Amino acid sequence: MKEKKNLLRKAVVAVIVLVILIPCSVLVYEISQTKDESTIQL
Repeated sequence: MKEKKNLLRKAVVAVIVLVILIPCSVLVYEISQTKDESTIQL
């Protein structure tokens, strides 16, 4: 029973980390893309 609880806790932590990291990585990618486009336009 204790092993199941630990596994569940690890899975919840992994999901939370992914939910935080994915939007952050998308924002960083979009910001870098817009910077590249602005330098190309100049």
